[in-house]
Amino acid sequence: MTISKTIKKITFLLILSFITISCDKNDDDTNKIDEEAGEAEFIISNELNKDIVAIYKLPSNTEEEFIDTTETISSNNSLKFFETASFGYNPTPEDSFIQIEIFEVSDIDNPILTISPIENQDWEIIEQNLTDSGYGLTVYEYTLNNDSLN
Repeated sequence: MTISKTIKKITFLLILSFITISCDKNDDDTNKIDEEAGEAEFIISNELNKDIVAIYKLPSNTEEEFIDTTETISSNNSLKFFETASFGYNPTPEDSFIQIEIFEVSDIDNPILTISPIENQDWEIIEQNLTDSGYGLTVYEYTLNNDSLN
């Protein structure tokens, strides 16, 4: 797990802890804060005959800053490479990334694929657990195969 992922998780947990602690413990609903949140997980499914690494740029990053997953996505395997959560909406791929680059493990200087712009229709929703309010977890999967490289 990268340092930035750890920091994001800690920040998210601190915010949730603060909200939980700041709520009044009595049964009076007038003092409770009810803010809906959405969560998304992003998976890359590698159907290529080569091991790959993904790096990505988030909307909050500077123009030159990419985040390296630092994990190899083995041939014919999948990897959850990013997760996010937001208050007030369900994150989508278009909301979450500016660009994703895919590299062969043996050549991390030259991407074999650059995904930009990010488009929601290129991702398959493989799991969705929403509450009655419409917020909750959505798991997106991007399948990388030989057609993707053409």
